[in-house]
Formats: sequence, C-alpha cells, structure tokens
Amino acid sequence: MKKTISLSVMAGLVCLFSVKAFAGLPEAKALYDAKKYVEAEAEYRKCLPDLTGDDVSLAQIQIGACLEMQGRYDEAIAAYRNASIKENSRFYSYAQYRLGLCLQTQKKYDAAIAAYRNVSIRGNPGTYSYAQYQIGLCLELQNKIPEAQKTYLTICNRGGNIGIFKAALDKIDPVLVGKDKYLEYLNKLFLVVPAKAENAEFLGYIKSEIEKLQ
Repeated sequence: MKKTISLSVMAGLVCLFSVKAFAGLPEAKALYDAKKYVEAEAEYRKCLPDLTGDDVSLAQIQIGACLEMQGRYDEAIAAYRNASIKENSRFYSYAQYRLGLCLQTQKKYDAAIAAYRNVSIRGNPGTYSYAQYQIGLCLELQNKIPEAQKTYLTICNRGGNIGIFKAALDKIDPVLVGKDKYLEYLNKLFLVVPAKAENAEFLGYIKSEIEKLQ
C-alpha cells in the first residue's frame, strides 16, 4: 500500500481549492489557470483596493501563489504573511499552510514547522491533516525521526484527507513507535475513515493490520 505524496502535488491540490474559491475575480483566475502568473499577479493586485474582509486575505494568498510559481519565494512569503495578519479570518489557517510550503521549499524547516503549527483543525480539518503531514516531513528532513513518527501518529482527525491518512500510515514504522501505539493508531484511524465504497480497500487493509497485531 506504499504511496508517496510530494510537496509540489499537495501545493497544487490546495492551491486549486483557493483558485476555485476565489471565483469573484474571473479575469485573475483565468490568467492563473492559463499559467500566466505575472499577469494574474497584476490582476489580483489591481483588485485589492476594492476588496474587503476575507476577500483581501484570499487575494493576498493568490498573489503569494503567483509569486511562488514565478520562483519569487521571499515576496511570496511576505504575501502569505500579509494574508495571515487577521487570525480571525477564515483563511488564516490556509495562508499559514501556504506559508509553510514556501518556507519548506527554501529548506527553512523550523520556520515552516512554526507556520504549519498555526493551522487550526477547527477551520479546515483537511488542511490541518496536510499541515501535520508536512511537519512530519520537515522533522524527517532534519533527521528528527522519533519526533516525525510521533507527528504521523496524530494524523487521524475526522474530516481529514484520506490520501494523507494513507501517506501517514505508510510513514509510520511500527518498530519505532511500538506495537501498542501503532495498534492504538490503527484503531483510531479505522473509526475516522468514512465507511464508503471508495474507502473499502483502505479500511480492509487497516482491519487486516489490526488483526495481525491482536
């Protein structure tokens, strides 16, 4: 069942969410979808003065995404931080997640972890799962294997992404975490994964692993 999820793939998946959510600026969205990132950035900036509330944060996030796609990482980081100024914004967690991805790309792992830890499970359980997984990866890249393993064991929240659950499970080493903790995690995961037809294979795998350990 081994699967891997790259940083770039997850960045693309979450970025797709933000672009779709920001359909109020069709010109900017069309330019972004066409990979015309310089033009899209200019369009989002042009719209900023006319926006209010959460739309300002989301526009800043999209500006950051345009800058990131151009390889202008320092400017992208500034844009994501601007979008994160208001912690009560419903896009605060998402902005922090994008900030973490950008910092992680620059191999600033401690700073990336700090950003990921600002992602709230209350705002978006799916983004929270992505953030926890990335924390684990950052810890691994710093050779902090025990801490990384502990982090992967936390990725079993309701509303999380099934793909991330699978990736986290593949990252967990039963020998390192111990049989009891691994079994506890499997049991939690079994209860969290929705009992749907598309999840049947994954649930069957979890169940078989549980039976082996009992």
